[in-house]
Amino acid sequence: MNRRPIIKALGTGVAALVGSSLHVNRTPSEKRIKKIKPQRLRKGDLVTLVAPGGPVNDKKIDLAVKNISEMGFKIKHAKNLRAQRGHMAGTDKQRLEDLHTAFSDTETKAVWCVRGGDGCNRLLPHLDYKLIKRNAKALIGFSDITAL
Repeated sequence: MNRRPIIKALGTGVAALVGSSLHVNRTPSEKRIKKIKPQRLRKGDLVTLVAPGGPVNDKKIDLAVKNISEMGFKIKHAKNLRAQRGHMAGTDKQRLEDLHTAFSDTETKAVWCVRGGDGCNRLLPHLDYKLIKRNAKALIGFSDITAL
């Protein structure tokens, strides 16, 4: 049995359905959401290291500092960067304080998360989104950081 024609037909049908759903007719009264983009990073900019999820040890911090320095950025450590409480990098309050402080710091141009961890999800209902919007910065990280 030659399956290629069947797979090709299915693929075309799916592509047509997906493509048609991407084109939404907007009425003039519907508002478009304005994208907020942080400033582009330049050599010499200050990057603040935070740990909004799991705890980090000195080895991870040293590696992050080395890599970020080699890219030409200055580094600042968040107040609670080395905190630890169970499987989290400090209490929810400490991790939230570090994020809010980094975003409100006018000298900091990017917030660099040293590692992920499921503690990030616990911060979502408590984030000051207005503060972050007023102080748009690149938030750099992976894994559970994407929730932020």
